Amino acid sequence: MFRLRKLIREIHRRTLWQVLGAYLLMSWLVLAAIDLLTDVVGLPVWTSRLALVLLMIGLPLVIATTFIQEGVPGLTADPHEEIHPDDVVGRTPAEVLVVPRAHPMYGSRLFTWRNAVLAGVCGAVLLVGSVVSYLMMWTLGIGPVGSLVAQGVLDESDAVLLAEFENRTDDASLAAAVTQAFRLDLADSRMVTLVEEETISEALTSMGRSPAEPLTPAVARELAEREGIKAIVEGEITSVGDGYLLTVEIVVPSSGAPGARYRARVGDEESLVAAIDRLSARIREKTGESPRSVRAAPPLEGLTTTSLSALKRYSEAARSRTDGDDTRALELLSEAVDADPTFAIAHREMGAVLNRLEAPIDRVQAAVSLAYEHRGSLPERERLLTEAFYHAAVTFDQAAEERAYLRVLETHPQDATALHKLGAILRSRDDDTGAELLLERSLAGPNGLQAQYLSLIEVLLRQDRADSARSVEQAFEQRYGVTAAEAAARSRN
Repeated sequence: MFRLRKLIREIHRRTLWQVLGAYLLMSWLVLAAIDLLTDVVGLPVWTSRLALVLLMIGLPLVIATTFIQEGVPGLTADPHEEIHPDDVVGRTPAEVLVVPRAHPMYGSRLFTWRNAVLAGVCGAVLLVGSVVSYLMMWTLGIGPVGSLVAQGVLDESDAVLLAEFENRTDDASLAAAVTQAFRLDLADSRMVTLVEEETISEALTSMGRSPAEPLTPAVARELAEREGIKAIVEGEITSVGDGYLLTVEIVVPSSGAPGARYRARVGDEESLVAAIDRLSARIREKTGESPRSVRAAPPLEGLTTTSLSALKRYSEAARSRTDGDDTRALELLSEAVDADPTFAIAHREMGAVLNRLEAPIDRVQAAVSLAYEHRGSLPERERLLTEAFYHAAVTFDQAAEERAYLRVLETHPQDATALHKLGAILRSRDDDTGAELLLERSLAGPNGLQAQYLSLIEVLLRQDRADSARSVEQAFEQRYGVTAAEAAARSRN
């Protein structure tokens, strides 16, 4: 008890609590500032973790310095210091009150406040130097952290193809749900353009394959080589005990080598969406999207759903749409919104499916209105597309619809949906010149579709530009292996 009382008295005498409190407050302020800068400036995600490690290393240094600067307990010449009886047995008073030269702390200059401050400065230099070096390497394309755009592998707005995730679990629907979640998040990228599902179906048809064929990594690489796509995102989900291991990588088809590979292990299904969000952010940064833009994006849970069951139904509905079974897709979408009534994307897709099935207008409007009501958590692109659909189907405000699509193009200049819909609006106004520019811009991107070729031919013929229309027809036949007239006849049937 004597030594315990003495220790407590020494702690109070040496102002340890005050120093410890000040250090913890300073650490909290540093970490809060780094978190703020991570969101505002786009610091690497590991910056706060490195800062925390350095602060934890500094904590025992500060505590030791606080103790030692006031002298070593029981070994000082302070006549007021209380000495335990055992310390005086067989020793003279002079030996008790003077620090022995043999003691490790005698004459020590290691634990001084000067050295403590110097160590703090070194830690700050290490932190800042690591962050600056990382950002420079990312920007200049140096080493494994360099972005693919900076390395010259990709150009801005280049196409990126997402393959179906390989399933190594007992749940047959899990990989499809993971793939769909990645698709929704990667589509929001401002640096590259994700190849859309309808474009993939048309490309598979041109390859002599079924448009509903799963896009396995092998098929994806064949399609990428045929279409000149420079990068593929591949992945797999594997059961590991009670949890899962998610692996995702960027592959450059010309070499077949991975441009980057990332992994995340989760303990249960409920953590999958958050893990997908983290991995998708890594992929987007690797392609070349600024860390600031990636950090500013809403969490994937807001874009998709926190309900894995709802996400599975949504991914199954996407497959049914590809198979041409809109009735089954509608059933699955109904189950998705039953599982999560705030699932805005599912409500919007339900409205689109109901519209294709020529359902009563009130059912279409009800679905689209729910999507509009829950649009708040969506990223800007998806929110604007939802608003445009709402004005097209519910308010019939074409000017508001047009403004929404124009705002989409401000951040995503190659967005196929916005370009196609704006072109249709301009055609309805007999603005063939404006429609022509938009259709050409869409076809120059990676998500040009047969319908846009046919629309462009029609617009050119309405302007009595038969030669230009024939050039587009030749490009169409070369791309799809059929004439524009045959394709138009098939679409009417």
